[in-house]
Amino acid sequence: MRNFIHVQFIEDVMDEAILHFLDEWKDRNANPASLEKVEDRINAYGLSKTVGKDPALYDFRFSFDRKKTTPASIADGWLYWRQDYAPVGLMERLTVERSINIDLIRNALGLATTTDPQVA
Repeated sequence: MRNFIHVQFIEDVMDEAILHFLDEWKDRNANPASLEKVEDRINAYGLSKTVGKDPALYDFRFSFDRKKTTPASIADGWLYWRQDYAPVGLMERLTVERSINIDLIRNALGLATTTDPQVA
C-alpha cells in the first residue's frame, strides 16, 4: 500500500502528530498509569481517524511494547511502542461484470410467470 501517495501522506501526518504528542511525555516517570494514559490518548486520536464521512483509516492500535522494552532499556530511559493501522484503500481499478437477464423483461412488462396460478 505504500506505493500510493495517500498512504505516505497518512503515515507522515500520523507520525508527526504522535511524535509531537509524545514530546510532552519525555523526561516523565515511566509508571503504569503514565503508560496507560499515553496509550489511551493516542488510541483515541487514531480511532478518531476511522469515523466520519471520509475516514483516513480502517483501524488503529497503539500499545506499549512489553516484549521489546526490557528492564535494561527502561534503566537507559528507552521505552518502545507499537503502532498498527490500516489506511483506507483507493478505488484504483474498478471492474463491472455485466450480463443480459431476460427475466428483467418479464418484470418490466408485468408478464406472468410459469408458476402464476392465473396461467392455465
